[in-house]
Amino acid sequence: MTVDPPNASTALRFKWKHTWSYKGPDFQARMGHDYCRVYKKSAVTPSGHSWFWCTGKNGWNAGTGHAATAKEAAVKAEEAYLRFEVPTKVEHSSY
Repeated sequence: MTVDPPNASTALRFKWKHTWSYKGPDFQARMGHDYCRVYKKSAVTPSGHSWFWCTGKNGWNAGTGHAATAKEAAVKAEEAYLRFEVPTKVEHSSY
């Protein structure tokens, strides 16, 4: 089965490409050390979603989630990345 990168037929903000060309439907957009990634899971979630997305910014997890399609996952990853503000001060909770 061949799956095109999410931006093959849509206008997204970042350039998406295969994470590993030899490994199934798995795509990433890299911005230096920052990233957005989407990949098709082998199992479908209870809500019927089979695509997982995640994004990282400046070493922080900027978001994760599931989507029904590669395009929807890529859009959610990009939105989370652009919306995420890197904390300037880390608050430590007391136990």
